[in-house]
Amino acid sequence: MVDRTIVEDALVDGLFDWVDEGTLTTIVAESTGVADPSTRDALVFGVVAWLLVEGYMTPTTMGNPWDVDIWEALRRIAGPWFHDSSRELQFTQMELTARGRAAAEAIAVREGWTPPTAALYN
Repeated sequence: MVDRTIVEDALVDGLFDWVDEGTLTTIVAESTGVADPSTRDALVFGVVAWLLVEGYMTPTTMGNPWDVDIWEALRRIAGPWFHDSSRELQFTQMELTARGRAAAEAIAVREGWTPPTAALYN
């Protein structure tokens, strides 16, 4: 097993495919052991927010980047969930930015494997 942070796992997954709420929920659940859906979703949203604000990923719908700023993207992702906590956190996908791809490739180099030249969605 490779010792990575939750963010590093998300970045590496982004080398191969879009990252969606299911992917992040699995990463968070496996990394933290948190089973409570509300707590887990709050952690997932924190990871999403960090990835977007830091410029490592961008939200997309089937490969089409959203034409909104980061704060509007976060509002769209979190709005329904925060207003009705019985709903699951849902969004379409996120894909790596150039900064995110560079970071993910650096993780691959650190771990001794060769990253793909393009993700499946490219």
